[in-house]
Amino acid sequence: MGITERRQREKEALSQKIIDAAREIFIREGYNAVTMRRIADKIEYSATAIYSHFKDKDSLLRAITAADFRAMTESLHELGNVSDPIEKLRLMAHAYVEFGVTHPNQYRLIFMTRQPHYSTRVAEELHGDPEQDPYAWVIHILKESIRAGNLKCSEQDLDLLAQTLWSAFHGLVSLHISLGEEPWVEWTPVKARVDAMFEMLLTGMLARRG
Repeated sequence: MGITERRQREKEALSQKIIDAAREIFIREGYNAVTMRRIADKIEYSATAIYSHFKDKDSLLRAITAADFRAMTESLHELGNVSDPIEKLRLMAHAYVEFGVTHPNQYRLIFMTRQPHYSTRVAEELHGDPEQDPYAWVIHILKESIRAGNLKCSEQDLDLLAQTLWSAFHGLVSLHISLGEEPWVEWTPVKARVDAMFEMLLTGMLARRG
């Protein structure tokens, strides 16, 4: 391995170490309470080393969020070969919940941690592309379902429908993350809850067939 390649690998390794430490601290202490020096202390590096990778705290949080969104989207895009839009929605619900319960720290940071407002330019970079944005991908599948005549909603209802589905399954994931280990509830299997919730939601969404 050459010197240049080794240095690049070391740089990438340190960048990942910074991201992992920052994610943990952001979740535990909140974005506003955390400083770059606090993150540097966590990984036992100087603050200068952090700034050589990320110019400020906002850019670090954006990098973490973008990486976690990509990981979630990749798990959803594994369903791309399913032709039936309704079945794709059902499998998507399972994949979303599976990501959340398997990667609780990433999920907390993306969906359960208050984040700073981004500029319009940054928001456009992070959102709206079905290849990178899970919400845009759900909108795409719902549009397919409506155009195939499977759902009784119109395309004007896409955001309402997507946000209703999202709210339902986010509630399931956040409840599992927060209280899933509590013994005072006899929790049923997560997959069973996903199926039951999807069937109940689907009853109101499906177009009547003659």
